[in-house]
Amino acid sequence: MKHPSKRILILATLTVFIAIGFVAYVVWRPASDGISDSNWQLEQTLSSDVNSESQPPETGGSKTLEDFQTGSSKAPTAALNTQKRLEQQLSLPLNVSMDQYKADLWARIQSDPPDLERLDEYELDAEMAYRLYMYFGNCSMVPHTDQQVDKRLGHLLERAERARNRDGFLDRLEGQANEVLDIYEICLHIPLEVDRRLEAVVWLTKAVQLGHEIAETQFYEKAMGFILRPDYFTNSPPLALQQPGLVSEFKSTARLGLSRALEKGYPEAYLAQSQAVLEGLIYPKDPLLAYAYARAAELEAARHRVMVRDIGERKSAAAQYLSKEELTEAEQLARELPLSHGG
Repeated sequence: MKHPSKRILILATLTVFIAIGFVAYVVWRPASDGISDSNWQLEQTLSSDVNSESQPPETGGSKTLEDFQTGSSKAPTAALNTQKRLEQQLSLPLNVSMDQYKADLWARIQSDPPDLERLDEYELDAEMAYRLYMYFGNCSMVPHTDQQVDKRLGHLLERAERARNRDGFLDRLEGQANEVLDIYEICLHIPLEVDRRLEAVVWLTKAVQLGHEIAETQFYEKAMGFILRPDYFTNSPPLALQQPGLVSEFKSTARLGLSRALEKGYPEAYLAQSQAVLEGLIYPKDPLLAYAYARAAELEAARHRVMVRDIGERKSAAAQYLSKEELTEAEQLARELPLSHGG
């Protein structure tokens, strides 16, 4: 940054941008909004042959996520046997908010960010993989260079001028400035040539494979967001267009994660399944079943006395396709789903 007087303006610029997606981004929710008419080609890529896929696709003979990894953070080399992996799986009580866990983890990352130069010395477990996912994922949402910050600064100057007479607006931006600066600074350790979206998908995939329960629940929505969206700052195209081989592994991991999460009975897992069934990208589209899963999420959240965001939104999204009779059927099915999944 060129002058101390720019500090608050730069920070506020970042705040304006990150406010769009950061709070929800811990850990991100772009999937349903990211599939629009303008990127229909990506939707077609993800949804191709979904109705004929009864089993997760095999990835043999094509590149995997590790093949695509860009070099800043090759996987830690310490091998884990199956038993050790099982012992290291995160176990989150059903009455604990996943959002609170993620917020606490991000606070720990900010105070102790990963040392990418020593990453191969770490022992890879589910928690470490998820930690790296969150680091790269959140860092994909902030400017990569001073020049990008300066570009955002020009936009802020106009917004600040227009907002001068709005009580409290600039005060609120200033109050968030230190937090935004911390995020920007810890992300400067990532080399510019690294695609942070790709790294986020790589590490979230590893977290699912190692049994991280929150990664299992959120993989479908979060990974799809990274795969579908272009890089805002570098203008790199969506990963699905750069590396079509990612799509097959994404589908396989998404189904694996959701099936595991449903067996464990998390309300958030039922809600994630509702989204996946309604969108029809990894399962055949079924609004009735989507509504039933959203309603099951609501029932399970109430039973475990935990707050889960977006239940009403998911129910409404599915209900618009259903008749009154179908809604009644979905309601009955919702009460049977936890039993069928062991919840």
